[in-house]
Amino acid sequence: MSELEVELRRAMAEETAELRISPDLVDRVVRGSQWRRRARAKVVAAAIALVAAAGAGPAYLVATRGDEMVVEDVRAEVNGVEIRYLPEGLVRWERAEVALADLRGEALRWSDGDRWAEISVYRTGRQMESAMDVLALNAMPSPVEPRKADGPVVSSDGTDRLWVPRPGVLLRVTTSPSLKDDLDRIAGGLRVRWTGDIGEVRVTYMPDGWRSSDEIMPFSDGIARRWSSDEAGEITVEVVYGLRAKDLKTLQGVAWPTNERLVDLRRTSVRGTAAAEGRVVGGERGPDKGLMRLWVVRPGLGIRIWASSSTAGDMQRISEGIELISTTFSESVDGMRAPSLPPELRKGDETRELGPDWRGTTRYWGDRPGDGAYVAMSVYRGPYSQDWQGAKPEPWLADIPTAEKQQAAVGGVAGTLLTWSETRRVNGGPRLLQGRRFVWTAETGLAIAITTVVDAASSTAYMTLDMDTLVHDVQ
Repeated sequence: MSELEVELRRAMAEETAELRISPDLVDRVVRGSQWRRRARAKVVAAAIALVAAAGAGPAYLVATRGDEMVVEDVRAEVNGVEIRYLPEGLVRWERAEVALADLRGEALRWSDGDRWAEISVYRTGRQMESAMDVLALNAMPSPVEPRKADGPVVSSDGTDRLWVPRPGVLLRVTTSPSLKDDLDRIAGGLRVRWTGDIGEVRVTYMPDGWRSSDEIMPFSDGIARRWSSDEAGEITVEVVYGLRAKDLKTLQGVAWPTNERLVDLRRTSVRGTAAAEGRVVGGERGPDKGLMRLWVVRPGLGIRIWASSSTAGDMQRISEGIELISTTFSESVDGMRAPSLPPELRKGDETRELGPDWRGTTRYWGDRPGDGAYVAMSVYRGPYSQDWQGAKPEPWLADIPTAEKQQAAVGGVAGTLLTWSETRRVNGGPRLLQGRRFVWTAETGLAIAITTVVDAASSTAYMTLDMDTLVHDVQ
């Protein structure tokens, strides 16, 4: 190892800790290169340039052709999307609010004579996941058909591009004809820095500079996502379920992690819905721990925002940017896709129930429960993670005392399978009904159950119903 490399490692360990670049970058890049000597020289030069510019703002080492490395700066940010490339000469930008069909978003615009570019970000409660959803907006008169479902929709003249990098985030890059050759490179330099989905709601606005991991955290009465900023602290958005969110008064009964209290409550509103806001303090006369705003979207679904005091000016806009995620499924149960069933299984009632920290919605097909064969799909929302099953005696795992319970894999997912038999009076006579229920955690905060009950002695027993197929249908 040369003396230069020793010095370089030491300098990078001291100077690049906050740039999220590993001090062993030299070795890892050089080992992967077929031209060790040339690559070593180029990486050392780029790393030295990076260290020298450490005080100038965020920077990243980006691989380009072959073994070359270049330093790429974050040029700007709009609604949680970093912009890392702009054509030369586009320096000063203007911020604007934009609209596309019924969507509302934010944009940055640059101009230099007849050269201009606009980058727009739409975060919306509308379900948007693929190019088909983009095409349905009819945003372009004659778009080029994308080659694959997750590909971009591009205008015929090559100056406009729309795509969905993550569900719920729509990006658009538009340029002047003189910059259309830079369109793909501008688009390739966009990075979505946070996802706003929390169960059935979506956060569509956070101030620039805030970051969130993809992790959703279960807590005492719901699920939450946390944002952080080096300069402004933290913001946590909690989605609260069940009886705790029955009304605004019960929602104020926060299960604090330590000894916090909510004080100085005052009435406010979020898009016309009654809300409350107050300060969070530690203990009787403890330190200021930020602000909390809370409101009930509907009985059984509430929102709490707990944020550092420095974000007070953004609290209203953050609140108003929280939306329910609308579904595009033709048949759904609480926003989740319903299974495909034989036409002779007529749709029945839909029931709703609230538990202490959960909300359940069940749709029935076929006979009424207890009267014959039926299929049911239940959606439960609450503080569930992949290992919750068995930890709590949830009603849907314990409401059939005679059921045998076992861990199983059905439809490609792991969960709990319940099986039972019971004799019921059907059409004036006793019948043996056989039941199965499979329950699994689809994602943090969401459990789904499929129940089938068949009458083996009936010609309409629907014995062709396959649990694997039903479970696979709703994923």
